[in-house]
Parts: sequence; structure tokens; C-alpha cells
Amino acid sequence: MAKGADLNYRELKMDDKLAMQEICAECFPIEYPDEWFDNLLCGNINTYAHGAFEVATGRMVGMIVGQTQSLYAAELEVGTLLEKASDDDTVVYITIFGVRESHRRYGIGTNLMQGLLYQAKHDRDNKVIYLHVESTNDTAIQFYEKQDFHYFTSIPGYYSLEGNPADGIVYVIFTNGAIPYQGGFRSWCRRYVKQSSVGQCFDGPVEYIKSVVYNRQHSV
Repeated sequence: MAKGADLNYRELKMDDKLAMQEICAECFPIEYPDEWFDNLLCGNINTYAHGAFEVATGRMVGMIVGQTQSLYAAELEVGTLLEKASDDDTVVYITIFGVRESHRRYGIGTNLMQGLLYQAKHDRDNKVIYLHVESTNDTAIQFYEKQDFHYFTSIPGYYSLEGNPADGIVYVIFTNGAIPYQGGFRSWCRRYVKQSSVGQCFDGPVEYIKSVVYNRQHSV
């Protein structure tokens, strides 16, 4: 029987901490402190944590964890994400995602990822789903692109692998009608000036000036 066939997918709990640590040690060249796992497994309503378990043995073979954050917190790290935003907008950051090497290419990672994406998109306040990946991890990058993630930006030296800096890449999915930030002065004004109380006060005069300039340009 294929290794992806007879599995149980369920929410992670504190008893799964050791198995999570084992998978992290196998999948990632980064050591995570005990408190990090405790925070992920404490039952926070803003955390989505699910694992794949062999039915016969109960052994965990894959896991995924996502955390809901404010849009503001995400943009402090990765830069402006949205063309338009509100105070209620949130993002889901995929904190960790891994499958044991012996169980890869059986669809387990896809099932875990699709479960998180479905849950994240179900909340209309979530506008972005994003993650980091090491820039030379071509296998992971290809997988994320198949799941409809798109390149957003690079962060030089984001990782420290065996004491050496390694670049990270941010991959994103925009959802629930979110419009990606286009860049440029017009987008900046639309996002950071027009939506502010000061911007709203000047909205009328600014629109008037724009119309005058436009009419002059097209009257020549």
C-alpha cells in the first residue's frame, strides 16, 4: 500500500511535540527552542496546526503550522503587500511545513497544504498567505509554485545555515479579493495618504488638481 494511503490528518496537540521536533530535525538545518514548539501547541485560536499520522503506528509523518497575524506586522517584515487595506485585514504566515523524507511524493504535503489554504481562505479577513523558503531549495520552490504561490521578494541573509548566511525568498498567495501592491507614487498615495484622515481632507483638492492637469495636457 502506498505510504500516503492509510493516514489520519488531525489537529496537533502538546503530546505531538516530540514528533514535531523529530521532523524539524530531519527537514530543517535549524534548531528550534522548546518554547517555540510550546507556543505553537498551546491551543491559540490564531494558530492552525495539523499533522499526518500513520493509522497503523500512530507515527507522525508530516505537519504544517500557520499563524494568523495582522497585515501591519507582516508588512513590517516583507514590505507593502496590498494596494488597498483596512484595519481588519489579516494574513496567514506558514510558520513550518515538513514531511519525512521516507513519505515524500505520496501527496501528503499537498494534502496538508491544501487543508491550510482552504481554512485560511475561508476567513474573509485573510488577504495574504505567505511563507519563507531558502533560495536554493529548488524542490520546495517548485512545490510551492504548484500550490499557486508566487514570488514576492527576497531577503538577503534571512537564514543562518551552519553559521553561514543564506538568502530567503518570500512566496505569497493573494486571496479574498486582495489586490497586490503595484508600487510607484500613485499606489503609495492610494494606500498611505488617501486612506488616512489627512488624506481624506485633501482628497477633494487633489482630485481637482489632477483634473486640471489632465485637461491642460489634452487641450494642446
